[in-house]
Amino acid sequence: MSGLMAKRLGMDTGKKIQVTLAGVLADCGMAKIPLSILTKETALTESQFKEIKMHPVYSYKMVKDISLLKPETKLAIFQHHERLDDSGYPTGENKERIHLFSKIIAVADVFHAMTSERIYRSRQLPFQVLEQIKEDHFGKYDIQAVQALIDIITDLSIGTEIRLSNGEEAEVMFLTRENPTRPLIQVKSTGTIMDLAKRRDLFVEEVLS
Repeated sequence: MSGLMAKRLGMDTGKKIQVTLAGVLADCGMAKIPLSILTKETALTESQFKEIKMHPVYSYKMVKDISLLKPETKLAIFQHHERLDDSGYPTGENKERIHLFSKIIAVADVFHAMTSERIYRSRQLPFQVLEQIKEDHFGKYDIQAVQALIDIITDLSIGTEIRLSNGEEAEVMFLTRENPTRPLIQVKSTGTIMDLAKRRDLFVEEVLS
């Protein structure tokens, strides 16, 4: 995902490879976290959460001597949980000091986390997650990186067949850049025309074809 986003942002091949490697290795430090914390089904204690927040540091220490990785790639691994509003970790870095590679990995990482099954919660729908990242987390993530992710995931065209969160199958009839996750659709079973921009209770669950 990080590599695709880098490509969407117009990066050259070398940078795309480095961003991809950063995305793959960003969470390698989780191997240093006790299994009892990683598999805990109840809320983490403050000390346990502090330990989880150390994983970017552990990841960096594991890759810092790898000569194939560029300095900015190692920095992205260290910074992938930093946020533009200074709310991130491990250092609460100022947005001017967060590298573009780091901003890309941050968006890819949160999308992957929210759309993956977890012990403590079920996975969320990709289109639903995109809306949360764009709206609920506004100011935390780089706008260009978020838009690159949206463009990749919502690469729909007129005639695309989709499945909605209520199980209904539909066909995309019209798309707007303002609401890429909420096209105008026609429900197959009834022929009903529906504007998902006005039906906030429904989401695109799956692209069928």
